[in-house]
Amino acid sequence: MEFRGLAKIGYDTGGDSLASVPSLSSSSLQKIKANEGAVVAVGISVLNDARNFAVEPTIGCKGALSSGSIQDYEFTRCPLDVLGFYSVPIGETGKSQLRFGAGPTYHINPKLLETGSLAKNTTNFDNALGFVAQVDGIIAFQNGRWGINVGLRYTNVNYETSGVPTIRAKGIGIFIGGQFPIGL
Repeated sequence: MEFRGLAKIGYDTGGDSLASVPSLSSSSLQKIKANEGAVVAVGISVLNDARNFAVEPTIGCKGALSSGSIQDYEFTRCPLDVLGFYSVPIGETGKSQLRFGAGPTYHINPKLLETGSLAKNTTNFDNALGFVAQVDGIIAFQNGRWGINVGLRYTNVNYETSGVPTIRAKGIGIFIGGQFPIGL
């Protein structure tokens, strides 16, 4: 088995509007979608000896902002993903790979923050369990130990809290990342 570190950044879009959350200005909340946001994540990749199967747990921060003239909104959460990948070698050396993966995602501490001159309010959602599917490619360097990772992902998760209808957060995203040997 081989262990590698992971780091990635990305952007997701899609999902229901957050306008159903009680707020002073639901029109501003229509601008934020439940799956929308920039993502930064780190984790580890555990590969089998043949390098055709990997399990990758990652933890990250995801957030979306909407600024108004008198009120600002921020929707944040911490996604914990555990994805299993099957890899197909590409290129002459076979070190670069096309990968297909899927697994659960658990969104920790999702909350909507409202700040501004009208009011300050926080809506805390329950932690949410969902699903992620991902297709990506790894361009390998240095005998396959380092790599740049680029791909697409589909996320499907629902946010719930009392007094608010279920908010569906399904949509697509793009990301770029890197894989590197542990113990630099």
